[in-house]
Amino acid sequence: PGTEVEVRVDDDGFHGSWFEAKVDSFLPARGRGSRARYTVTYSHLLSDDSGGTLVEPFAPSHIRPRPPPPSNPEPLCLHDIVEAFHNDGWWSGILLATDPLTAAFPITREVITFQDPHHVRPRRDYVDGQWLPSKVAISVQPKRAVRVYAVGDKVEVVRDRDLYGYSWFPATVAKVIDRLSYLVEYSDLEEEAGGGKAMEYLHCLFIRPDVEHSPRESEFRLGPGAAVEVYCDGAWSPGVVQRAVGEGEYEVSIDGKEGELLLKKVPELLKPQYKWNGKHWRIVSPK
Repeated sequence: PGTEVEVRVDDDGFHGSWFEAKVDSFLPARGRGSRARYTVTYSHLLSDDSGGTLVEPFAPSHIRPRPPPPSNPEPLCLHDIVEAFHNDGWWSGILLATDPLTAAFPITREVITFQDPHHVRPRRDYVDGQWLPSKVAISVQPKRAVRVYAVGDKVEVVRDRDLYGYSWFPATVAKVIDRLSYLVEYSDLEEEAGGGKAMEYLHCLFIRPDVEHSPRESEFRLGPGAAVEVYCDGAWSPGVVQRAVGEGEYEVSIDGKEGELLLKKVPELLKPQYKWNGKHWRIVSPK
């Protein structure tokens, strides 16, 4: 009791981040089906019920000592895997800039600049009583196998747009951080401040392979009710064909950010809509 530790939270929205806490008690396993548990009080997180500091149980696998300062500290470098203190915990990401220290987080897709250098540290793992440099930024593993990309792979990245809602943008894998997260370079998006093509560090759940599908005629026919993706201003947005209009054009509906959009498109700007689950494709049925 009283030992200062860090606990890993894997719940939705926390993504395996580490939070500072103190041990209150330890309950060893007692018989079949019983599991050892620590009870800890968080240093910064508050209870929604009482307003006081939050108290929760943790398995021994999700608790570790607070990491000491590195014995031979080296300056942090571009794209180093780091942990940054944000929203009361230590969140995993990579370094996008060193002056000032700027970290990118692959699941929330935030990019944050830290003025206090003590709020960014090298990511390390506690293994058999030793602190070792971490080789991965993502600690929570998926329940099933996912596609692993390589540098140079052509991919598409989903982003939310003000007009067209969520859309898929062409990009290229620029760097592999680990098997679940990548630095990508967009093909057509520019940096807001200028200086070249936009880049982003993100989790593979926001990425799909850039492939051209050739569905069987029994699976897809371009006509009313067909689920399609529509090329709009540099990206592909999901939609549904409403009707054929004019000479070789189709009226397509898209669920835009502000409501339904009706667009006229030629067949060259439409393609069958597929869903990607991280490993396999599935064509979307007609509406």
